[in-house]
Amino acid sequence: MMTSHGAESEAVDRGIEYDLKHKTSGGIWQSFWWTSFLYSTEGALSLLKVAGLIINPRTTEATLLQTRPRHGFESTLLSSLLLLDSAPETAISPLVDELLKVRRPMGIGKVGRCYG
Repeated sequence: MMTSHGAESEAVDRGIEYDLKHKTSGGIWQSFWWTSFLYSTEGALSLLKVAGLIINPRTTEATLLQTRPRHGFESTLLSSLLLLDSAPETAISPLVDELLKVRRPMGIGKVGRCYG
């Protein structure tokens, strides 16, 4: 939206207002189309970051650190959110390690192998 309308457009302002209005007290955004809040929270925080808005990341981080992903996609989203939030490496490393463990048996991540 920001690329087609510009960062200062009324449409972008309304989108940001909507995001801010729908943030929960736990610092996350509930999803209406996904099974967890990770997808919607990643989208909302990415928008706010691109818009240059700073929100209190501690509440969001506390909620994220209590979250246990159910599969690889959620682990990836959670890792992305923690990186976006500048969480400590100790919070992110176990998620990345788990993703690598799951991927290696499938032949993904091996050096010298070409995919595509």
